Amino acid sequence: MKERRKFLNDILSYFTERLFLNPRILAILQTYEFNNELHLEQETLLDLKTKLNVSDTHFVDFEGPFKV
Repeated sequence: MKERRKFLNDILSYFTERLFLNPRILAILQTYEFNNELHLEQETLLDLKTKLNVSDTHFVDFEGPFKV
């Protein structure tokens, strides 16, 4: 059970500490209403809101690579 908990924590950490910090993904996630658009468990929603609370140190790219 301890190995499984570590494994699941490592997977979640990959998303919240690496993948979701991509500037484009941050922009997309900020435009979603977490409660309506993303169908997640309540604990997961709260965790994501906490971990994706963007500070001044994170760049959020709302325009993307195809700026006109």
